[in-house]
Amino acid sequence: MSWVHAIAMPVPHTRPLGTTVSGNRAELIAAHSVWKPRTQVPSTAGHLLEFRFAERGEATVGFVLLIPHYLAETSYPQAVLTAADRLMNATGLVLAMDAVRGENDDYLARVDEQVQGNDELLQMLHTLEERHDAYMAGYNAPDAEHGFGDAPFTERNLPSADELAAELERYLASRPPGDDESKSSRG
Repeated sequence: MSWVHAIAMPVPHTRPLGTTVSGNRAELIAAHSVWKPRTQVPSTAGHLLEFRFAERGEATVGFVLLIPHYLAETSYPQAVLTAADRLMNATGLVLAMDAVRGENDDYLARVDEQVQGNDELLQMLHTLEERHDAYMAGYNAPDAEHGFGDAPFTERNLPSADELAAELERYLASRPPGDDESKSSRG
């Protein structure tokens, strides 16, 4: 069993999408998991299926894509490309992705145009890039242990509650008027 889902994370779109991997396929976990937290979180039906398949000794892998939080509610083609890549690695299937690659190029050009036109977004992106690069430098260090607590992010360089609240307020203020009503009527 192989499956993919995504969570929003404070990561930049200018870096490759990271994944965290679960299951019992150690070679895929080692090859693709850039974030290896030790945590307890609410699970989904997919997690239960993964657990049951693994209990039966079936080869099982779950990929969680770490999507830039500011793009999480968009049609983000890079997520499709990364999901397809992980599934192809896990299953041996070959999927035609040329059309999605073209969509991704157009999408990223539009995102970059919006970011370049907004100083706050540009600063947020630079901060995310710095943190991502610092994390990956620690992740790729020889002999590094990569549990969540061992990552280069510590309490002193994580954003404060006030910084997170300010970012959330900026995000909510940037949403088009009436956006809440359109989402609640679809749900």
